[in-house]
Amino acid sequence: MFGLEGDPEARAVALRWLGPQRYLDLQGLGAEQRTRYHAACALAGNHLAVLGERATETMRSLGLPGPIASEAIGELLRSALENLLALGVPHGVSGPAARGDLGALARHEAALEGAASALYRMLSGQLVELLQAGRGEPR
Repeated sequence: MFGLEGDPEARAVALRWLGPQRYLDLQGLGAEQRTRYHAACALAGNHLAVLGERATETMRSLGLPGPIASEAIGELLRSALENLLALGVPHGVSGPAARGDLGALARHEAALEGAASALYRMLSGQLVELLQAGRGEPR
């Protein structure tokens, strides 16, 4: 799925090409709103690469072979995304945050180094808040 906007002639051509495919109609959005739309797409689609690379770097730092570490992380990313798409939040989330195991989150953060540790801390905090909100628990 993708967004569609443009002048009437270009839009008509795009709609013919699309046929029955689903799309987001962005025609009514102003320039700033379209920029925010593109930023949201980049946040989800492009920044997944950062998570994958930091996790793979951590595995390689343990002496695990790079190609195998990369494949393992790739499979984990794929299965996590499939769970989220199938079940949504909170049910599609697994791991210590989903179990409410704050001690494990702290141990994981401490075990990581540099950018991976900082990324883990920031994302874990937001994941805990998101999961609490999804369960109707107070923040």
